[in-house]
Amino acid sequence: GYSGNTMTTIMLEGKEYTFMGSDSVNLTDILINLEYDIEKLCDCVSDFSVCTEDGRRFRLNLYEGFARCEDGQADLTEEQIEKIREIVNNQT
Repeated sequence: GYSGNTMTTIMLEGKEYTFMGSDSVNLTDILINLEYDIEKLCDCVSDFSVCTEDGRRFRLNLYEGFARCEDGQADLTEEQIEKIREIVNNQT
C-alpha cells in the first residue's frame, strides 16, 4: 500500500517533475496494476518515463498506448491514457 505522500517523478523532454498527492497515487495505481507481458515488447520508442517511490521505472507511449517496465509491456485502455495525460498535463 501507499499513501497520498507517495512521490512520483515524470521524466519528459529532458526535465524531471516530482510530485505527490492524488496525481501521484493515481498514476502509481494505474502503472503497478497493469498486466505486463515479457513476450509483448515492441520496438516502439517511449515518449516519457515515470519513476515511482519504490524505485520502479516505467516507460510510456500514449500514442501507441503502452507502458513498459522490467516485467514486460502492457496495453493501456483509452480511459487510462486520458487519465495519464491529465496527470502529466497537471504536473508539467
